[in-house]
Amino acid sequence: MARLMVESLKGWCSKQPSLFKLIKNRLLHPGGAAFIFNDCILTGEHKPMKTKIIFLTATLVFLNISAAFSQMAAEKFQYSRYLFDKIQITGKTNVNEFYMQYREDVFCKLPSAVGAENSTLGINIPANKIKAESKMMLNDFLELINADKYPTIDIEIAREEIELSPSEEPGFKNIELTMNGVTRQFRCKTYAEACYANQWCMTGQLEIRLTDFGIEPPNKFLGLVKVKDEIFVNFRILFS
Repeated sequence: MARLMVESLKGWCSKQPSLFKLIKNRLLHPGGAAFIFNDCILTGEHKPMKTKIIFLTATLVFLNISAAFSQMAAEKFQYSRYLFDKIQITGKTNVNEFYMQYREDVFCKLPSAVGAENSTLGINIPANKIKAESKMMLNDFLELINADKYPTIDIEIAREEIELSPSEEPGFKNIELTMNGVTRQFRCKTYAEACYANQWCMTGQLEIRLTDFGIEPPNKFLGLVKVKDEIFVNFRILFS
């Protein structure tokens, strides 16, 4: 955030390199926000820039404080529920891209113990509830995954894979995906952070191949349109 503010100020201070150097050093220094307030308010120097600098500095302070409180709340709050808030399925043909989405709105009970009965987090996506901008593309996809015979797409994550703690580094989770009656396990990069009030968000993306699920990418219109083998399944889980 501090570096973004430095870039924003760079243009404003282009004619005052000494001022820019001062502000940059302050912003990138621990406690730099307080230094800038002192420089601008107490000394009264560089008055034409003072209002803009104060505004940006106040924004930095506010965001840093908000992030700190969000992390503190996340660490102390005991999560008992989870919700697969959003599932997005994207893919490509040699002509265009396709995009489908499913939204859930009912929280499930979070398993309290690893190894206990039903100690997995999961969602069963009804194929007929998936939404897409192109109805023709959606119908083709449902036919592709044999939705009449296998009416759900299932995602499962073991409870032991879930770690709700602040981290700047991505985590890696073992996630199972079932489609067309075939189950495959993937090692998925995920990101977790405090999001809404008293909630924690975990997002990730599965990169899969249709052929891994016994599905041959189809050709349409006498082979003029070819579906690519790679499909991406993006998800977001809310914990509350």
